[in-house]
Amino acid sequence: MKQKTIARSVSLQGVGIHTGVEATVCLKPAEPDRGIVFVRTDLPGSPKIPARVEYYVRKLRRSAVQKGDAEVQTIEHCLSALHGLGIDNVEIEINGPEFPALDGSALPYVQAIKEAGILEQEKEKEVIRLSTPVSVSEKDASIVAIPAESGLTISYTLNYNVPYLKAQHYTFHMTPDSYEQETLV
Repeated sequence: MKQKTIARSVSLQGVGIHTGVEATVCLKPAEPDRGIVFVRTDLPGSPKIPARVEYYVRKLRRSAVQKGDAEVQTIEHCLSALHGLGIDNVEIEINGPEFPALDGSALPYVQAIKEAGILEQEKEKEVIRLSTPVSVSEKDASIVAIPAESGLTISYTLNYNVPYLKAQHYTFHMTPDSYEQETLV
C-alpha cells in the first residue's frame, strides 16, 4: 500500500468545546514520511507538534498533544477522519489551542478531506501489525487489541451498570469506504 496525502489545502472554522476559543484549522498536503504534524500559527515561531504518542498529554474528555509550550487539544475527530480515510501525511495549521467542535463528530473533517481530494504518494506505507494481544485498563475501563489478518475491526461495549441505561455493543470492520459511511449515520 502506498502513502497518501490530500490533493489541496482545505480549512474549517469554529469554536472549541472546552476552551470556547474560535479557531481556524487548515489541512495542507505534506510530503511522504512526514506524518501528521500540527502547526500552531498563533504562537511565535509557529511551533510544530507531531501527532505521535510521545507528545500525548492527558486531558479530561479529549485528546491533546504538546511539545514545549505549544499544545493542541480536542484533536480526536480530525485524527479519526485522517486515519479512517487512509491519510498518512498532512500538515495541520491551527491558530488556537483547540480544534473546533463543529457538529461534534468526525463528519465535517471527512467532508473537508474528501473535498480536498486524496492523493496517493510514491512511497510505501509502513503498516504496524500486532503479533500478540495488547491491553490497557484503568479503573473500570479497558481496551484490548488482538492481532487479525482481516485488518482493523473494532468491537466496543459500553456498560455503566445502571438500571436506566442498557449495555450497548457495536462491532465495526474499518476500511476507508466503511469509515466514510459510518460518519454519515
